[in-house]
Order: sequence, then C-alpha cells, then structure tokens
Amino acid sequence: MSDDAKGPFNGRAGNDNSPSNMIIPNVIRDNAQGQRVIQDIFSRMLDSNVIFVTGQVEPGMATIITAELLHLYYDKMKDKIDAAAKSGKGVEEVPESERTIKMFINSPGGYVNDGLMIYDAMQLLQSEGVIIETHATGIAMSMGSILLIAGSEGHRYAWPSANIMLHQLSGGSQGTMKDMEVSHEEADYLNERLKDTYRVHTKLTDEQIEMIFDRDYFMRPEEARELGIIDSVQYPHNKPQVKEMLEKQNHRHMDGEDVVKEVKKTRVLREVPPTHRPE
Repeated sequence: MSDDAKGPFNGRAGNDNSPSNMIIPNVIRDNAQGQRVIQDIFSRMLDSNVIFVTGQVEPGMATIITAELLHLYYDKMKDKIDAAAKSGKGVEEVPESERTIKMFINSPGGYVNDGLMIYDAMQLLQSEGVIIETHATGIAMSMGSILLIAGSEGHRYAWPSANIMLHQLSGGSQGTMKDMEVSHEEADYLNERLKDTYRVHTKLTDEQIEMIFDRDYFMRPEEARELGIIDSVQYPHNKPQVKEMLEKQNHRHMDGEDVVKEVKKTRVLREVPPTHRPE
C-alpha cells in the first residue's frame, strides 16, 4: 500500500492500479448551428456537466478534474448565479439542472494533497451555489471515498455494485533522521485531516472512525448509506428481480456473520463489521 516516493513524505491514500492506454471513442453530432462536430466521449459528457474521476489521484489527474470543475462553473453557471444574487431572489432562482455538476468516481485513491485540491474546489463551488453530485461507480477507495463524501448533501450516490473502502494514510519517506521525523509529523497531520473530513461529511462517530482507520475497511453501498457516506443507492427500479438480488447482497455484506464461515473452501464471509457489533 505504500509508495516508493523519495525525499520528504509523500502521503498516499490508495493503490496504483489506474487504467492506461484506453481507447477513447469519438462522438459525431450536429451543433446548434447545424455544423458537424466530432468530440471524444469525455468532452461530449463534459458539455452535459458530467466529469469522470477515473484512476489514481495524482497531480495530472487532479489538475484536469479541478480545471473541468472551474470551467463548468465560470463558463456555464457563474453568470446565472450572479444574476440571481443581484436580483435579490437568491441562487435558488437558478434551476438545479443548470447549476449541477455530476462526478462519476471510479478511483482506488492516490496522493492526499492532490485529492484535497479537488476537494477544496468542490467545496468552494458549492459555497457559490453549485450542486455537485457524486456517484460511486466501480470503486471509491481511500481518497476516492473522500471525493465521494465531498458532494453536496443529499446528492451523493452509489451504484449497487460499487465497492467503497476507507483506511488510514499510507506512504513512505527517506533521508536524514531529522527529516524523517518531520515527514512523520506531516503524515500524522494528513491522517488527522482525513479523519476530520469524515467527521464533517458523514455520520461516523469518533469511535467508528478509529476502528475503521485501523485497517482497510471495505463496505457496500447500503452500509455506506447507513454511515452517511452516501445518501442513496441507485438500484434499477424497473428490474425487480435484479434489484432484489443486489439489495440482498448489499445487506448480506453489511450484516456480516457472527462467526466467519468457510464457503466452498474458497472464501469466507466477513465478520460482523465493527460499526455494527452490539455493545
């Protein structure tokens, strides 16, 4: 889980297994002027206020996500929000659909400081009246889970098969003993910063946070909803059998088992999670 960063501590929260060499499809469409436009799929989705947070959180990725957030705000939302404020009617006068950004998260986490840059941008835009929806799709682990909880209250979602994981900071340092002591102090600060972020944005108690941070803590969307990490699980409501199966699996993982049991000698059911154990 730790990285091999050289020099002062470079804290990470997550694994480096981001996809590479993706083939990105293009979309051909006609614009409002009747002209044929060719866009890559992600640029087309950005036109619809949709951002994909995919792969490891690192400087390049964080810069792109932050730039996309700021672009959507300044290019499509700021004038409307400012006009509503000047009229005295308030930001609520602007329809939610015109000031909402959707972020679809599929990330194993990454570097803390880079993730916090995205987090700060999200909070600053929300303070201006922007609604930021967050959606956990494949995985939202470590720093990915921080970005998930950073969405607007009531607008944080997870797809039913999403995998969400919280844990303490990991990283490494090298150098002189004195420099390593400074790096360890910085690591302690960042670790507490992450804990404070969970305290502010979720229903987790201090005791639960300490238990969860002790080891990698995996959860399914229903448990994440119960703990206030998300607000809703997006089930396929028009497919009742699939919905029932997904709900059953979510609750099965959340409730755990009183005793770990072997199943076909290839896997074990999870113990009752510490957040659900009776006093």
